[in-house]
Order: sequence, then C-alpha cells, then structure tokens
Amino acid sequence: MKAFRPTIPPTAKAQIANPSGPAAQPMLAACCRWEGTDLILSVKVYPRSGKFSIGRVFGNALRVKVASPPEAGRATDELLVGLARTFGVRPSGVTLIQGAFTPQKAIRITSPKKLPPELIA
Repeated sequence: MKAFRPTIPPTAKAQIANPSGPAAQPMLAACCRWEGTDLILSVKVYPRSGKFSIGRVFGNALRVKVASPPEAGRATDELLVGLARTFGVRPSGVTLIQGAFTPQKAIRITSPKKLPPELIA
C-alpha cells in the first residue's frame, strides 16, 4: 500500500526551492512573508478546539485550532509541534517570535519543506 503524499502546486515548489528568486512572485496569503529562506507567519490560535487543524486566512492571520487549553503554554507548544509537522520541518525549526501568552502570534519557520494550500493565494 502506497503512503499518502500531498501534492504541492508547481508555484509552491518553485517558491520553496528559491524563495527570493523570480519564482517567488506568485502571491502568498496576507498572513505570511519570506525572510530569506525563513517563512514568517501571523497566526490566530483557537485553543480547546478538539484537534489540531489549520483553517483559512482571515484578515492578516491564519486560523489554527489546537486541542490543548491555554494553560502554562500548552496550546502554544501544541501549535509549534503541529506547524512543524505541517511544514515538514523539525520542531526546533519552528520558533515563536511574538505572542507567548496571547492568541495572536508571530512564528518563524526555518526552510519549510512544504506549504499548506491555505497559504497560497
């Protein structure tokens, strides 16, 4: 039985391969931007939402639901681990820039291997 492999649109593949080159021209959603090979995300977290899921972009933030309660940073920890899985990087490649104790967060993802379709505008 073959393993499920999500498909990445050709523009996203080119963007991941060379984020600062001419292939980076296709628009990303308003919630993210490239800084060299790093992706900076603006995220709005919804704790106690049943399970981890990435929603759509609303305004300038990506909606992300997490199952953990917002106590002692558990929701933030689940967010970082879930984003690492989603973008195909190690958990150490996802760092919190801003918003440790608020629902609105800024997150840096170092050299993402894949992009979820919600980020491609």
